[in-house]
Amino acid sequence: MAVEPVVYGASDRPPRGDYGRARDDYTCEQDWSAYTATDHDTYRRLYERQSALLAGRA
Repeated sequence: MAVEPVVYGASDRPPRGDYGRARDDYTCEQDWSAYTATDHDTYRRLYERQSALLAGRA
């Protein structure tokens, strides 16, 4: 049983979030100054942990 791919705009539900500042590829500038040192440390540790799990999987 195959899973149908999700196509943007094909749902009857509107997208979540504010896409007003999104680029054509749906990326947005990040306001790095809005994140605390603790936030940056949390995301750094999460990235390192998740990256280590990718070996042999991707």
